[in-house]
Amino acid sequence: MACSRWRLVRWVVVLLLVYWILVPKAYYGARAYGRVVDATTKQPIAGAAVALVWGNAGMDQILHAASTHTDASGHYELAAWGPKRFWTNKPTLQRPDVWVFKPGYIARDLQKPDQWDWVNVRESFWNGRDIELTPGTDAADYARMINHVASGIFSNLVGTGCDWLLIPELVDVICAETDRLVSEGLLKGPEDTRASWYDSSGCPQPDPANRQPERRSR
Repeated sequence: MACSRWRLVRWVVVLLLVYWILVPKAYYGARAYGRVVDATTKQPIAGAAVALVWGNAGMDQILHAASTHTDASGHYELAAWGPKRFWTNKPTLQRPDVWVFKPGYIARDLQKPDQWDWVNVRESFWNGRDIELTPGTDAADYARMINHVASGIFSNLVGTGCDWLLIPELVDVICAETDRLVSEGLLKGPEDTRASWYDSSGCPQPDPANRQPERRSR
């Protein structure tokens, strides 16, 4: 009787190990919320584009991405997500990368150290906090940070497929401002950033009469 009991225990352990190995882990993202303010006046900034991207270490695999605009009081909110089952051989980032931009302000790429582990529920470090944007009075710094965020979108989202279509609010304004700076000679790059991203990612382009990228679901 004891022998049969131990045999049953061994089989249960084996089955659990097989399940743990073969079935990808489920991840969840908590609701993301906060406020964007002017770094000088501390007044809320309406209409700022806010994008959050969750991925693994190295950002070569994306768990989830979403974007929105701040409201009249500077607040933004993105819905919780999950469960999503995800295969990766790297630790996944517990906290998402946060990109924030509004024309006339220095774009921000907000990352936190010590942000990867194996917990299931992902939560933004910036929940309930103010994100300050500095007015872009220095043209060189303004162009540099727009190029930095555009490069981040390209390397993390465009270069890996069509995930960049998940953050249209940020893509719209970054592409438009990048194109303007290129036309004025303040940045080097293609004249049509969005078209070049479609070409690089291989994503199907929408009807030319409606150039707004379609929001994709994951």
